[in-house]
Amino acid sequence: MKKTGWLYGRQAYRFLRPGDERKTPELVAASLRQLCYIGKAADHGKGLYSRPDLRGKEPDVWMLAAVDVMQDLAGGGLLDLAADRPPYKLCFLAQRDGEVASMAVLPVPPGGEAHTDFLLERPPEGVDRTVILLLAYGGQRDLLHPKYPCYFAVPESGGPARYRYYKGGEAP
Repeated sequence: MKKTGWLYGRQAYRFLRPGDERKTPELVAASLRQLCYIGKAADHGKGLYSRPDLRGKEPDVWMLAAVDVMQDLAGGGLLDLAADRPPYKLCFLAQRDGEVASMAVLPVPPGGEAHTDFLLERPPEGVDRTVILLLAYGGQRDLLHPKYPCYFAVPESGGPARYRYYKGGEAP
């Protein structure tokens, strides 16, 4: 939460005590209540938490969605993360299949497709990073024309944290 600013309780479940088989949703909820009680977190209701300095502010829905995508792709192999590294909302390192992968989540708000195409005209120099374009809706895929390989994260209906992933760009 220090890095992302915002978390849902369901997201915190995967961060708190990773690998602890005794962890339960009730234990995580108690841990979050304790963090709020000692002033290290703020409870916004409906399972939403933030850093205390964000109390009374609107949640960063793109960051919350980027955390969902990160948790999908990193699984239990999250090594490091950094938030708000423009133009990316979230960058992270993950251990996948014995390899370390560098990934970055780039939100694409409705109407922001042309700007995103501009940002993706050429790959970031000196960085071997997989870019995940976080879309607001599936129809945006047809409006984007990235020039190098990336992935699309398209929200699915049917509840929070459900995304379908597609390969995009001019992949070889």
